[in-house]
Amino acid sequence: IGRKWLEERSNTGKGLGCPSLVPPESFDAPVRQLSCGAFHTAAVTRSGKVFTWGREEHGMLGHDVPPDKFTDAQDRPKEVETTVHTGPARSVSCGGWHTCMVTEVGRVFTCGRGEYGRLGLGDQRSRLTVVEVEGLEEEPVVEASAGGTHTMVLTKQGHIYSYGRGDFDRLGLRPSPASASFPSPSSPSSPPSSSSSSLDSYRPKLVQYLKMARQRVCCVQSGGAHSACIVEPPTEDEQAQVTQQQQYDKHQQQSPLSPQQGNK
Repeated sequence: IGRKWLEERSNTGKGLGCPSLVPPESFDAPVRQLSCGAFHTAAVTRSGKVFTWGREEHGMLGHDVPPDKFTDAQDRPKEVETTVHTGPARSVSCGGWHTCMVTEVGRVFTCGRGEYGRLGLGDQRSRLTVVEVEGLEEEPVVEASAGGTHTMVLTKQGHIYSYGRGDFDRLGLRPSPASASFPSPSSPSSPPSSSSSSLDSYRPKLVQYLKMARQRVCCVQSGGAHSACIVEPPTEDEQAQVTQQQQYDKHQQQSPLSPQQGNK
């Protein structure tokens, strides 16, 4: 709700301890979706426009504020001037210091802090205005979730792409076993790396594990250092295919043929 506005309202005993109405006239139309980050808020109206407010650092509000003005908070919702170039927005997600928006046609735009590659733009530079994330053109995106230092996106086909900080396996990009079955809770896992530089992803990467397991994802969320998703139950045919593949892989592991045997 904005640092400056909070300070003003806290003197009256309101705003911090009880719900307070954000003036409806701040928006061009009724709000249909809302997202709260660590220090800022974003909303999408029924007309597809995006409004942001709160603390401005690294360009996370998308208002093209120069760095020497980062200490000034945006204490009222302000439209992000993007719809002319991006088209109407479907949803928006606020992370720690970055923002992601998904358009009605499935394109992803982002702004804010670029550290660890969390913007998915191929580098670590921050962006003061929204820029389109490349590499997602083949599958329209239906949802994006901005975490503390990483981002997860969900496509119409039910696939997840991730990018940003990679330590603690938050991106889900660990190599999958051939059987592509879910590990049990007791499965051993290597300890997280203390340095994330080699694990970070500056561009969207497909989470192969879920695709190989034939798991269709219907929802994805990013936290501070972890991610979670909801998968739809497989159909009988899909489950039968997975079982058949697992049995085949198990048979291949139990009775591998040597190169000499295979040539006979």
